[in-house]
Amino acid sequence: KPEFWRSKVKLTCPEKAKWFYKNEKVHNESDTYEFTYTSKGTYRCEYETNQKYYFYVEGNVCENCFELDGNTLFMVIVGDLLLTIIMMVIVYRCTKKKSPAGPPQPSKAPPRSGGRGPPVPSPDYE
Repeated sequence: KPEFWRSKVKLTCPEKAKWFYKNEKVHNESDTYEFTYTSKGTYRCEYETNQKYYFYVEGNVCENCFELDGNTLFMVIVGDLLLTIIMMVIVYRCTKKKSPAGPPQPSKAPPRSGGRGPPVPSPDYE
């Protein structure tokens, strides 16, 4: 099975075998072969019983890249959603208008400007 990590490639066979690249032996007997990827090509591991496993390696590699699997991506999205919800609750609670403890008080009439009070009623109207 081939594995890519940045600019390295790792090929794995089920058991120890001889490794070949374009029909030239490249590695002693081992179940894995690691190399720096430079160009596409056909690799194979070959057992003494003439059983062969072929690998055609072609890909894009870069030194600062990494692979993001589905579980990691899912966890990042869920974490982002949770943090967003928490921030929304905090903002809502901080900006919520405080309600008074009791029933609303009616507003008082504005005071009259200073001066004299109302006239005294006439005794004729009593």
